[in-house]
Amino acid sequence: MMIICRAYYALVLFTREQLTVTQRELKKMRDEYADTVPRRDYDCLMGQLQDQTQLADSMREELNALKDIHKRTLNSKKSVEEELFEIQERCSELERAGTPRPQWELCADFIGGGRDRFMKFIHFPRLS
Repeated sequence: MMIICRAYYALVLFTREQLTVTQRELKKMRDEYADTVPRRDYDCLMGQLQDQTQLADSMREELNALKDIHKRTLNSKKSVEEELFEIQERCSELERAGTPRPQWELCADFIGGGRDRFMKFIHFPRLS
């Protein structure tokens, strides 16, 4: 029995030494590969990066197109505002230069022959 106990003790001792060595190796591997990414995760992340890069590129192109449209719209607005300003100036010039229409009812009192004669002049038959 003693032989069996010694053999068992030697086996346990050998197993503990192996366990200690294995734990040291495991700790060493954890320390060495702590900053490493597993291949599966790396491939997945690279796929996501490629998708996001393509999306960003398409968004950038769309943004540039929108900037061009915005620039053209601003130029259009500016030209319309300039045209409006010119038209307003012309309108104010016409208002200033145009002759006002007289009030014909008041003019009738100053025509010789009175109001009746003046009304005949106004309503004369037109030649066709």
